[in-house]
Amino acid sequence: MNNFYNWIKAHSFSVLLFTAIIFRVIYLVWQNVPVLNQDESAILLNARFIAQSGRDEWQQFLPLTFRSFGDFKLPGYIYVTSFLGSIFGFSLLTVRLFSFLAGIGNIVVLYLLGKRLFSPSVGWWSALFLVLSPWSWHYGSIGFEANVGLFFFLCALLFSLTKPLTGKASLAIIACLFFGGLTYNSPLLLSPLIVATVVIYQGVKTREAQSLLSGLAATVMCLVLLTLPATLQKGGISVFSDPTLLSIYPAYRASFSGLLQTLFGNKYVFFSQEVMNHFFQSFSWSFLVTQGGSNPWHTIPGAGHLHFLVPILAATSLGLFFRGLLSVKTRQKSLLVIGLLLGSLAPAIITVDAPHATRSLFFFVMITLFSGVAMSALLRSIQNNFSKKMVLLVFGYFFVAGTLFWWLPSRQLWRTDLVQDRRWPLGLPVALHQLPTDLQNISLYDPHGVLYTMVANETNMSPLVFWETVERSNPDTAGLVRVESLGRFLFVPEQPTGLTGHYLEPVSGQKWAIIDL
Repeated sequence: MNNFYNWIKAHSFSVLLFTAIIFRVIYLVWQNVPVLNQDESAILLNARFIAQSGRDEWQQFLPLTFRSFGDFKLPGYIYVTSFLGSIFGFSLLTVRLFSFLAGIGNIVVLYLLGKRLFSPSVGWWSALFLVLSPWSWHYGSIGFEANVGLFFFLCALLFSLTKPLTGKASLAIIACLFFGGLTYNSPLLLSPLIVATVVIYQGVKTREAQSLLSGLAATVMCLVLLTLPATLQKGGISVFSDPTLLSIYPAYRASFSGLLQTLFGNKYVFFSQEVMNHFFQSFSWSFLVTQGGSNPWHTIPGAGHLHFLVPILAATSLGLFFRGLLSVKTRQKSLLVIGLLLGSLAPAIITVDAPHATRSLFFFVMITLFSGVAMSALLRSIQNNFSKKMVLLVFGYFFVAGTLFWWLPSRQLWRTDLVQDRRWPLGLPVALHQLPTDLQNISLYDPHGVLYTMVANETNMSPLVFWETVERSNPDTAGLVRVESLGRFLFVPEQPTGLTGHYLEPVSGQKWAIIDL
């Protein structure tokens, strides 16, 4: 028995990781939402077309940016999915596999980050808290490019903590940042944090550090040029270009006069206030624990983003880091981690609908790391073994109970009417496969103009048939393009009148009906 206990203790992280993989496979296959959302479906469609023809849905040959309903996507996730689909076939699991693997990788990298910055104990507790965080399960079981971008960014951060800095580590940092930037835009926006880490942790006097900083600058410039269309479009969802805020600004400026108008009635102060509001909202209990953000796509039904004990523990560790700024010995490390925490919100706070989960993933990781520091410090402060075991027992109970609270009912919640407003078209694949192959003139309820990707995927439509039959609308004011018809399908925002044929519409959160017009 003692030998088994000692083996578990010596291989505790391996046991944790193996357990996490087993349960996440169960969640991915059995409990997760059993239908693709519009972004996943668009990724799958373009990945399949690339594998079959080398061209995307717009007939562009091996593009560096992809368009779906006018929304630009970066190429990394699509090309990897195309490769995976060529091996395993194109399915729901294929489009989610890359994000699933990145979610497992995030656990490993966070463990190594905590170990390198602090101690193996901090790494282990941080990894455990990440395993128990609802956001990690959700983003690891849906085809989110952001989760893969996070993995590459965390790898770049980990390699930037290599001492002494080597040429191989520098190449790894640049490569990880480059691939992360080709997958999602947050690594590019967070790239100054990699630069700051190198400056604080490595200094700027060595030749290796100077070469790395030059390489990072070149990488950022290259990413901006390669992904410019997507970058420009994403700029349209920032607070600085939001039509609502721009319409409010004149009244805000008019509320001041004279010198006060010059000092406080300018756009810099106006937008800074909005950004700061988003910053503090990101620390709210509602966003972190109970509800999540405004976009229901970003959360598991009935769950927030973090286990309720994680932000409590993280808050207690803030005092440790601020106290560390007073000591010469710990000032560098404390400055680094506080800067990473504050800077981690940069992509989210400039977004119109902040607090924004998808752009806050690195923020969640930093909170988890802070909670790992707090838990490790708490256990070190307890000298009595009995007291330490009692603390572990109490915390273990709350962590298990808090996780089971959302994990157990998640399967049922994904399959209730709660998902009807989430644009998860449950039941549509079943209805499409029930349609006789000889039926023509099929109208499909599609108020958002995005379900054509699912129709093309479920019917295994070839690229040639797609290109020959697709009919698109003109771009709307947001630049989005609706597909009005594809093959034998007509996509309509409401039930058609005066038409013959058949009509598909959702009758619940789980079922679509086939109506004979």
